[in-house]
Amino acid sequence: MSIEWREREHEAIDAMEMEDDACMDALRDCGLKKFFLTSYLRTQPELLRFIVDAWDIEDQVFRLKDQTLELDVSDVYFITGLSRRGVRPIFSGSRPFGEKMGEVMERVCPGAHFGSNSAKVDIVTIPDLVLRVVLFTITRTAGIQAPHEASKNLLLLATECLQPTLFDWASAVTTNIKRQLTKCKRDGNKQFGYGSIIVSFFLERLPIFQIPGGIVADPVPREPRLARWAPLMRRGGGG
Repeated sequence: MSIEWREREHEAIDAMEMEDDACMDALRDCGLKKFFLTSYLRTQPELLRFIVDAWDIEDQVFRLKDQTLELDVSDVYFITGLSRRGVRPIFSGSRPFGEKMGEVMERVCPGAHFGSNSAKVDIVTIPDLVLRVVLFTITRTAGIQAPHEASKNLLLLATECLQPTLFDWASAVTTNIKRQLTKCKRDGNKQFGYGSIIVSFFLERLPIFQIPGGIVADPVPREPRLARWAPLMRRGGGG
């Protein structure tokens, strides 16, 4: 079974947002800035397939021939630079609010549109640039399969980020990665939204997977470890 390496690509939009101080301040205040500024890796479908095959559903660890690897919050924190302080965000499910999606959109992002044949907001149609960049980054953080759209829960989460509120993204992402690995291994889910993170984890922990002859920069203090690998596996389209 093939697994699609599914990560959002909006480089043109990202470039515009990087030049906007308000966007960068909002991402910093809610703990998402370092992750936003870190590039993706080029897709590695064979390595991703190997990683999924090595996942032990019962014990929630990777089992290789002669060792066991456990992905924990510290790994995700150092790889992504995502905050691990504050309230833990909830990516899925619904909130105990009586508002319908259209009512929430009218209140927090008037002028935005629903996605095509969808009950979710089409993020690119949100007029407010700051809300748009925060919501795009949340969908990336959540490993969303259709990262150009966002549910009511994620839209409300984005508005909380702007209060501002610092969230423990690293813990939520760690749980979500394990959940997606399990769905791919057990249920045959064909899309995986955390390819860059999980491949970086294997590259960090198992030097055998590193590119022959590739020069890897030493870790820079306070910089996500993902930044070490992106130059060697830079995105060039596709994926």
